[in-house]
Amino acid sequence: MSFLPRAVALLAVSTAVTSKQNGTPKTLQTSGSDDQTNVQQVFVAEFLVTVSGGSSPTADASIETSWDKGTTWHEVAKMTQLAGAGSKKQLVDVDKVGPMVRGVITPGGSTPGNTTGVVRLLTSALLSVS
Repeated sequence: MSFLPRAVALLAVSTAVTSKQNGTPKTLQTSGSDDQTNVQQVFVAEFLVTVSGGSSPTADASIETSWDKGTTWHEVAKMTQLAGAGSKKQLVDVDKVGPMVRGVITPGGSTPGNTTGVVRLLTSALLSVS
């Protein structure tokens, strides 16, 4: 089991939304001054999502990464869909990340519910974000 002392907030939706939200892309740079190589560094996605109202509401959340400065995005971690009103907290292992990452929350359903949430990237070593 890895200890994940660092967290980077990729998206925080505190005012309820009913449409897809993309977080502002963050550029990651691992530290050369810690005791872990980039290959050893562990990443885990943390999802905290709440939905209320709507008709048969759903919510999806993910972390996307880009290797080409944000032109193309690839999903690297996805929360199990929240089906119906309620809340979901989930941790998901992230296999690989490129130099840029962002969080995404997507409300859905017949009539999307009011959705709030947080997407964070947890890591085992030092990390610089810009």
